[in-house]
Amino acid sequence: MKNFASLILVAGALIGNCGMGQAQLPASAEALNNAPFVASASSRAVASASDFRLETAPRVALSVGSGELVARSARNTLRAASRVATSAESVSGYYVGKYSTLTSSSFDGGSTMQIVPDTEGDSVTIKSFWSGCDVRAHLDAATGSISVPRQYITNDASYGTLDIAVINTNGTPDYSSQITGTVAADGSIDFSEAWWGIFVQTGTNKDKFVAAYYNLVLSRPTGQFTYKNSAGNSVGYYVLIKQTSKNMLTVSNIFNRGYDIEIELKRNRTAEINGQTAFINGSGAWTMIRCVEFNEAGNLTKYSNIIETPAAADDNNTTLSWTDWSLLCAAASSYAGKLTDAELTAFTPFSYPSLSVSEFEGDGTEESPYLIKSLDHLILLADKVNNDTEYVGTYYNNQYTRTYLGKYFALANDIDMAGYRFEPIGSTWS
Repeated sequence: MKNFASLILVAGALIGNCGMGQAQLPASAEALNNAPFVASASSRAVASASDFRLETAPRVALSVGSGELVARSARNTLRAASRVATSAESVSGYYVGKYSTLTSSSFDGGSTMQIVPDTEGDSVTIKSFWSGCDVRAHLDAATGSISVPRQYITNDASYGTLDIAVINTNGTPDYSSQITGTVAADGSIDFSEAWWGIFVQTGTNKDKFVAAYYNLVLSRPTGQFTYKNSAGNSVGYYVLIKQTSKNMLTVSNIFNRGYDIEIELKRNRTAEINGQTAFINGSGAWTMIRCVEFNEAGNLTKYSNIIETPAAADDNNTTLSWTDWSLLCAAASSYAGKLTDAELTAFTPFSYPSLSVSEFEGDGTEESPYLIKSLDHLILLADKVNNDTEYVGTYYNNQYTRTYLGKYFALANDIDMAGYRFEPIGSTWS
């Protein structure tokens, strides 16, 4: 059954907000700015990774914090297996960076990043390292380490000069140490053990942090995401696409904020994005929705939490597309305007699920029960029950069936369902 929500929403800016503080003490309530997340008119959709142009990462709003920092459970699971010798040329190019906040009052983040080597020497620039700002780093080619020293990162109208530096557990800066990561054989760069922050350099808030993070990992992109914003401009980011089970994809950095979403692949070669959060900021959680209806004023009046893609061609195992969608922040009663022409492209093909069985072994009797020998048999059972239309009664205005009434089943093997999005047996009502 399709569920639609009715409302009237006027498109609003996607507000960024660090809201920095700490887990145990209240953060300062002083607000800095509300930088809107806007699409770059110069961005465009392209076919190849080498020609991909991306939108600058969104700026975030800031507030100062102090006190003890608490590392929350790690969100990034990628870890560099070993340090390897490298060169500036080998680490150059685009990455997807993801990091976790050290404060409970703030939000995880990330974006598409780019490493550009200097023409001479062993220094590199990491573009869009934080909030669209670049940093300089030193590359030790022999040991495969990259170190970011304390340095200027941006200037703010309220707080003045801001520097990036290592952060201590008590929230104070360590200007003499460096934020150090290692280059792995798979091309990723692991800064996950480094704690770092953004610090005010002048005034009464000098040496207080406005942002604090850890668990940073830069990974080579495995796909790209493009769409047109409400102004009709093309926008694009690099993403990480991983097939986590036979019917699930995990996509990281879907909206250039470092967050993950899950996409369910269907046997009919469609896909479904169901109530997925693209990112969280000071306004709240921004959820991906399908736009269903607009009023004469152009305001959104009906939407669905489910985005469905059309069936992919038999020879297309790399691209998912959809249109007429948006991001909704229910807490702020705002959405991102009508977005169109979304296209998610994997650099390596994924696979759609299929069913290898059509019947059960056995007779369904107590002596010879139907055998559930594999995950496919369990899926087959769900299919047959959930698709049964021979209704035999009504319960609270819902019709129901009694599929396999009097039949016996037996589980013949252990079944590994790790990561699989399974539709429960008997889940549907009409």
